[in-house]
Amino acid sequence: MLPPRIVRRLVLVPLLLLVMLALLVVLPLLAVLAAIASPLLPGRWRAARLLWFGLVWVALESVALVACLALWVASGFGGRLRSEPYQDRHYAIMRWFLGTLYDVASQAFRLRIEIQEPELTPREARARLTRPVIVLSRHAGPGDSFLLVHDLLRRYRRRPRIVMKAALQLDPGVDVMANRLPNAFVSARRSADNLIIREIERLASDLGPTGALVIFPEGGNFTPRRRLRAIRLLEERRLHEEAAKARELEYLLPPKPGLRRPHRPGRAHDHRRHLARPADGAGRQGALVAGARRRGAARAGGAGALAVRMVGADRHLDRREPPGAAAPRPKPRLAGVRGAQA
Repeated sequence: MLPPRIVRRLVLVPLLLLVMLALLVVLPLLAVLAAIASPLLPGRWRAARLLWFGLVWVALESVALVACLALWVASGFGGRLRSEPYQDRHYAIMRWFLGTLYDVASQAFRLRIEIQEPELTPREARARLTRPVIVLSRHAGPGDSFLLVHDLLRRYRRRPRIVMKAALQLDPGVDVMANRLPNAFVSARRSADNLIIREIERLASDLGPTGALVIFPEGGNFTPRRRLRAIRLLEERRLHEEAAKARELEYLLPPKPGLRRPHRPGRAHDHRRHLARPADGAGRQGALVAGARRRGAARAGGAGALAVRMVGADRHLDRREPPGAAAPRPKPRLAGVRGAQA
């Protein structure tokens, strides 16, 4: 069970700062141990690079927490934290944190980003940041979600609103920063399905032109075992059509069954279509769908890949077209994110 917020603030935040100080004290010893262990591990100086990345992560998170404390004091001890200027400052801290972490990972792990997207023509430039987007992301580990949010913040200058697991609040940096911004922490329990829907609706209700609603429909990292368990759950709930569709998904977990909205007269049946309307109600937006590619071509040299597709509101991903189906739509644009093994 997650500790109360006051306990997390008074225990976990100071604990992180103490860990940072302790790491600085024993850094020479850790450096010697990393140098000894590196020849025993695959890759070049893997232990040393992992140590360097871990130290930078803890240091950046400590600095970010101190900056958040300063903003809390400057805002009148939290009185103006929800105002637009202080929201901008918190997004700036998040952008700095993830941007610096990404730069270090690029050097330490030779992480490289490959993006394919529409050419930045004047028309494309005018279209960007004029309406919010919905981001439906694959889950293949913590790294892909950080890369996704980093690109939304730094490359596309978006303000992401993320639906994430409540357990992530055990990380002091995530806890403080994310709870001061319009995000949602949800439980993984089945009984929380209605709460998750309400939280998604809350975040989507007032998305501005630069907003990005980030959802992980799978609810967890993809594994073959989880895929089979999800199909079995659909069958147990007698959702046979959904189970049949789930069997066609080779590298995706089906969305949580409790998150499917029942059809109501006069309302759109597709929940994505329901959410994908800008705050001014004009038009319909597409969805930015991110997912880890698992085919052999995407794992050259042992690297993972994060595929990002710009798709329409009604496009299905990873679906085999049934016999006699209409001609396939144009291939969606892809953006790949690859990282070499540590």
